Amino acid sequence: SGLMAPLSGEYMNTWKHSNGAWIRSEIWACCAPGCPDVAIQYALEDAMVDHGMAEGTYAEMFTAAIQSAAFVCDDIRELIKIGLSKIPPNCRVAQSVRTVVECYRKGQTWQEARERVLKDNRDLGWFQAPGNIAFTVIGLLYGEGDFKKSMIIAINCGDDTDCTGATCGALLGIMGGTA
Repeated sequence: SGLMAPLSGEYMNTWKHSNGAWIRSEIWACCAPGCPDVAIQYALEDAMVDHGMAEGTYAEMFTAAIQSAAFVCDDIRELIKIGLSKIPPNCRVAQSVRTVVECYRKGQTWQEARERVLKDNRDLGWFQAPGNIAFTVIGLLYGEGDFKKSMIIAINCGDDTDCTGATCGALLGIMGGTA
């Protein structure tokens, strides 16, 4: 229709809050290792074509930032702080990530964190970025750096498991390499 981004991703797009963009973030992190600001610029240019300036785009910016930073930082909590600093604090992705961090800090189980995320995002429905980014963060935090444990927890949260598992695995792979 000749619409330029980000309007192209906004116009009549019921999936602009979905997972399609953030599952592409690893490429931008690998193009800009250790440079999250560069990675999120690539992510933004990519995501806004099909997700406008909505939650799907914020999700790709968050994941590109943490994956890029993971080349030089191996602290999950610090990576989450970096990712949150790169997206609007009032967006649903940021709110969902902060919910998980709060549950973890309070000693709640990953299942309790999952339930809070589900409750907070019920209005969005399935296959949406805020909840699935949160499920990835649940895997990362509650897995405590253990690859297998992190993957199992992220995937057991349900919903879009290929996205949560792939992003969790990619981040841990960047951090740990082939080891």
